[in-house]
Amino acid sequence: EGKQRQLVKKTFQAYVSPAVVNKILERSKDLNLLGEKKTLTVLFLDIEGFTTMSEKMTPEDAVALLNRCFTRFGNEIFATEGNIDKFFGDAVIAFWGDPLPAPDHAERACRSAVAIQKAMTDLNMENKAQLNIRVGINTAEVVVGNMGSDRQKNYTVIGDGVNFASRLEGANKE
Repeated sequence: EGKQRQLVKKTFQAYVSPAVVNKILERSKDLNLLGEKKTLTVLFLDIEGFTTMSEKMTPEDAVALLNRCFTRFGNEIFATEGNIDKFFGDAVIAFWGDPLPAPDHAERACRSAVAIQKAMTDLNMENKAQLNIRVGINTAEVVVGNMGSDRQKNYTVIGDGVNFASRLEGANKE
């Protein structure tokens, strides 16, 4: 049981808030880390024009600005018990409804998106920049689990529902 708790803690502490990790530990016997189909809500978020803007900045300034944005985004995702699937480039994938069940996972994702939009206003004032974000949110059946190689894994979501959330985010370019 102690080894199971350590595995759960190690797996989830990189993706969710400490409060959620504690809730997960309370239910660790019910977790399936190997993968299963579930209806979840997935959010894709991209910072519009960041790559072009970052090319005019020093690498240190670009990384610092991106880290400030990601910290704020992560705080808002964690506030609604969402999971950060990954940061890549200037984008974020997050999901709600697993590993802790949340019947209102779609609402939580939407609340996070609205809070992140408000956080962008504050960030723009602090940074004297005009950054905008694009968001795509989709609720669908996906596969969720601990996936990767023998050396590195991610607790992640895959499937058409994830791809559709990405396409929704991309449609916001128009």
